[in-house]
Amino acid sequence: MQLKKLLRNKFFDKIILRKSEKGYVVTIKDYSMLLNKEGLVKSYLRPTGRIEIEGEVYDVIADGDFVEKGLRVKVIKVEGRKIVVNKIN
Repeated sequence: MQLKKLLRNKFFDKIILRKSEKGYVVTIKDYSMLLNKEGLVKSYLRPTGRIEIEGEVYDVIADGDFVEKGLRVKVIKVEGRKIVVNKIN
């Protein structure tokens, strides 16, 4: 009984969410257009890091060894937001 009275108190109306609010909308980008493109490593890939392709910077994962900054890589796989690259020899 005490709890019900307490929950009806105007003070608690201000701090307790009683109605649902609309949430954020998450947009998932399609990175499939990056498949087979080449880019420049902007930060060391150990195995994750950043590369630049056509002026845009992307977070990627290196397939295999670490890749040093300044080397060229090729996108070999895209799975949702996961972009996998391989060092170009």
